[in-house]
Amino acid sequence: MINIEELKKGFYHIDLMAPRKENDEIEFLEFLDHILTFQQFGFSLKVTGEAAFSPEAKKTLALWFKNNQMSLKSKCKIFVRILTNENERLESEALKKAMPCPYEVVKTKEEAQKLLL
Repeated sequence: MINIEELKKGFYHIDLMAPRKENDEIEFLEFLDHILTFQQFGFSLKVTGEAAFSPEAKKTLALWFKNNQMSLKSKCKIFVRILTNENERLESEALKKAMPCPYEVVKTKEEAQKLLL
């Protein structure tokens, strides 16, 4: 299941949680397209439960980030990943180096909101 909460204009918190619904991947990609319409945006993401998207969605997501690097660099003020376990830390640290926008890793939604707002 996906829950998208607008914190203020252009700044969001997303929860991706179990049980996954068939439409979650599409809704997440639509959200990413939506945030590109803002002059400035930021978001936090927390993934719990079944973390993996389908192989097709992973390819689409990787392509989306590749195709939108310039917009992310100029418009995204911050992308915050909220960790649910320590195993995600290494993956998140590698992603931090690859992101064209500021990328932070925190442990709580409250920490993420401080960075976003």
